[in-house]
Amino acid sequence: TPSVRVWCARILGEHAGAGESRALAQAAERDGTPRVRAVALKELARHGGPAYLATLASALEWERDRANQTTLLGLIERSGEVALVGPLLEAIEARFDEQQDKAAFGVLRRLTRAGLP
Repeated sequence: TPSVRVWCARILGEHAGAGESRALAQAAERDGTPRVRAVALKELARHGGPAYLATLASALEWERDRANQTTLLGLIERSGEVALVGPLLEAIEARFDEQQDKAAFGVLRRLTRAGLP
């Protein structure tokens, strides 16, 4: 059930191994319940590293849940990773609505430190 998968993600998040990171990345990308994906992504953020950044970029490509998109934007901003600018621009062009565009442009400004209009 989704509630059990949420608890599993939280438990995995308390352990910082490669296996746990892979399991969290898989849940963040493949689980059918938006809440489970969000919790898995937040827990994966505690671990950081290449798996986390790859999962952020991947989720930007396909995530349609509005709350999860907002979570993604916050995590991308906190990561400070300039490599996510390209996937973020693609998400703005392809799937964000006007309100999400504004939030995403704010993240872009902070990531690039550029005074975008």
